[in-house]
Amino acid sequence: MGILIYCRASLPHYHTMQKTLATVHFLPLPYKPFITASVVIAACLLYFMHAGDGSLKAWDEALTAIRSYEMATNNLFPTTTMLGQPDFNKPPLYYLLTSFVIDAIGINNLSVRLVSIVMAILTQIFIFKIVCNHTKCYSLRLFSVTLLLFNAHWMDHVRMGLLESGVAMSMFSAIYVAGHNTLRTKMKPFYIGVLLGFGCLVKQPGVLLALLPIALTMREHNRNTWIASTIRAAAIALAIYFAWLGHQMLMWGDKFFDYYIDYNVIKRFGEGIEGHATKISYYVDRLFMKAPVTGVLFFISLPWCLRDFLKSKRLNTPCIFLLTYTIVFITLHFLASKREPYLISLYPFLALAFPLSIARCNLSPRVISYIVIFLTSAQIAFFIPRFDVVPDYSRNEKEAFSAAKQISPDVIGIEGMQAPLAAYYGFTMHTRITLKNECISNSRNCNAIIFPSKQPQPEGFENAFNNS
Repeated sequence: MGILIYCRASLPHYHTMQKTLATVHFLPLPYKPFITASVVIAACLLYFMHAGDGSLKAWDEALTAIRSYEMATNNLFPTTTMLGQPDFNKPPLYYLLTSFVIDAIGINNLSVRLVSIVMAILTQIFIFKIVCNHTKCYSLRLFSVTLLLFNAHWMDHVRMGLLESGVAMSMFSAIYVAGHNTLRTKMKPFYIGVLLGFGCLVKQPGVLLALLPIALTMREHNRNTWIASTIRAAAIALAIYFAWLGHQMLMWGDKFFDYYIDYNVIKRFGEGIEGHATKISYYVDRLFMKAPVTGVLFFISLPWCLRDFLKSKRLNTPCIFLLTYTIVFITLHFLASKREPYLISLYPFLALAFPLSIARCNLSPRVISYIVIFLTSAQIAFFIPRFDVVPDYSRNEKEAFSAAKQISPDVIGIEGMQAPLAAYYGFTMHTRITLKNECISNSRNCNAIIFPSKQPQPEGFENAFNNS
């Protein structure tokens, strides 16, 4: 595709064929209702298939489960807790939303994962709407959906109880609002600021990286007010975030500040965190291993984007999204702490950049259809062997817990199991858990140990849970 785009863009008469994206008209594919219905059904099946089955991922998903369950049962909001103690690692909003689901349907795999799945679906809807605003080509609109839908890396992670889909939804809902033509211009900064503030309270202020495409998008609509509007939106988002920070500082003082800054700034950017990757090429390796078609498209599109920018002397819409992804992708490689989820919320930038790049080439509808069919087929071929149909990440621990419960249904832990996972199975199996004291204060470096209730409780242990 990249070679075809590059060659097409290099034709001598290319400058006479340039049109604004909003005025490009393509003929629709035949059987459009059938294709649309098929994509919608496939999306519902892929997102929800076996979402409540299997087992949680040993660390991150179990943390989400315990933090959300405790938020549903204690009165410490907006402070997140873990094993009964304040946990200053992440903001509380995602866990609050999940706690509402737990209140409604109980604590189980589906309730832990449902919020992430819904936010991922909303992200896809916003991406689709953004592409619809820039091109009338039906094939490219569908391509923006399939680029994420058949990306195994994206699908596996957003079907877990993780925060990344909330970050993506925050950014792309704000980008959609920035380019919306019917909203009042004066209200856009408020809506954008609230949506980005939502993302800050889901995970971190890293969602503000979306301000680059937001600012450039608003510049296309109003060259007189775009700078002031961007500043107001950023100020509102930061005000929401700092309101939470201020509350935590007043409530917990230096204890909160020291942990939050040390863990999320010093260690994550400078020293590294135990269990996180450190290899400099980690993200390139993961991109090509987990989403090879997306990786190839990304590196092929870069020279075309550069040439288009040099030729037109302006950043067009696909270049804006590709540039944002590139800047963050390169920056991530220089962080001391590297993890797969950091890539997930960036994939939607590519789901916007690729279809809109093709739209700028003024290819015929038939050629575009062939390109989309070929690339989607390649995606599906790589997707099938990589996609986790049943998200079953801690099967051995789950079976061990069930076996231990048969021996001692009263007070049990599991040798070698991380404390959050042991606590989660205690909740879901209605079992009282005993954990070592250091598990409460330092759960990342602590495993639960099995001690049947009929045996004397060893010194240094306390009952952290009693939910029988």
